[in-house]
Amino acid sequence: MAAQGGTLETIEPATGEVLAEVGLAGKADVAEAARRARAAQPEWAAKTGPERAALIRRAARIVEDNHEEFEGWLVREGGCVPGKAAFEAAPEPRETDPGSARRAAGTSSPNGSGSRYGIRRTGSRSDL
Repeated sequence: MAAQGGTLETIEPATGEVLAEVGLAGKADVAEAARRARAAQPEWAAKTGPERAALIRRAARIVEDNHEEFEGWLVREGGCVPGKAAFEAAPEPRETDPGSARRAAGTSSPNGSGSRYGIRRTGSRSDL
């Protein structure tokens, strides 16, 4: 789908050269993106936590497998210094990483909607 908001040249700060021409989203583009997101949401909502985590880990692996290319683009497109680009492109585990769904601990109880459950942590993180 072509962007309806026109285009923008991305310039490499060090050389002034055009790196790429990217599409700018217009109102119709945003509306279409929202429509697609609404259509995809039920399938995502039906996935279990571990299934969602697996998809997010897959995306993280793609970033990790291509981090050198991402770093190069951060340097060229944003004028970022290489060390900072490496930090920004590096996938890093976080407390809320997608694997947390596999390590949920505590008690589960209905959240009031009748169809979803929440986890209440019982103990410290070191218990996991």
